Amino acid sequence: MENNNALNEDRNNRKNELKNAMGHAVVIRDPFIFWMYAMTNIDFTIDYLQYTSIEMPRYKPLDNVERWQKSYMKMYQKMMICENGTHLHVGNPNSDRTLVLMSGNACKKIGVDNHFLANILDKECNVTRLDLAMTTDKNILPYIMDSHEQIESALWQGVKVIADAQYTPQTIYIGDMSKRGKKGIVRAYDKGLQLGLDIEMYRIETELRKKHSKISAKRLATGDTIPSVMNSKFYIDATWYADFLGTSVSTSRFRDIEKQDDDRPIDKKMSWLMKSVVPSLQYVLDYDKANGTHNFEAIINSLEFE
Repeated sequence: MENNNALNEDRNNRKNELKNAMGHAVVIRDPFIFWMYAMTNIDFTIDYLQYTSIEMPRYKPLDNVERWQKSYMKMYQKMMICENGTHLHVGNPNSDRTLVLMSGNACKKIGVDNHFLANILDKECNVTRLDLAMTTDKNILPYIMDSHEQIESALWQGVKVIADAQYTPQTIYIGDMSKRGKKGIVRAYDKGLQLGLDIEMYRIETELRKKHSKISAKRLATGDTIPSVMNSKFYIDATWYADFLGTSVSTSRFRDIEKQDDDRPIDKKMSWLMKSVVPSLQYVLDYDKANGTHNFEAIINSLEFE
């Protein structure tokens, strides 16, 4: 009886700590039983891609299914499921473009990378959703919980935490769910749990939509890295996060925050400048040194000094 009371008290304490830390809704899930699997290292991938294309991609249709089926996408009449996992949607009365949807598996089969993005952008394709993922074998969820006050995000509007029966975080959603279709969200979760495996596998996914996906796709197409783009949309001012992304990323990251409040105190403005503008200038300087260009000098010459 005493053991049960102690267990319940511990669970209640963890629940209260979780609620106090995030200040938002907590959803409880029952635990599952898994089998063992091993994973190592850290991986950055494009985990979802959605774009419209003037020309329909020439992918082989999936065998043993109806070639054209009813589309599940709003405004589109029919779709084709391709052998590589891509879904092609056509028949939008307001557009003659093909809507192309690529899941994580499809992106992996096709080899979606910087060059692929550059190729479709050259063909005037419009990227409307882009998911970038960081996968690791280290449980990053407690780190995010402990660092929630250091989170900066262009998508930041709120937090929702999903926990197990012991109030251990399993999924953390960051962003305004009501505006997910326009901006996107960030989610950090137990990937092993999602797969139904007893596996140390955790992921941060940055889901970008509309102009966020369009700008990010252009950055990747011109040579920027996935960690750098992720960092510009979701940044935690903590050493552990910089270590995950790599020191080269943390010192050259771009910060394309949508709006800046001119009424902020001067010390906050200076803090933002030091965190965003200075690293960008360092990137320009490093680029000039590597390529023999003079972009940094041009920036300095364009400034007005009294």
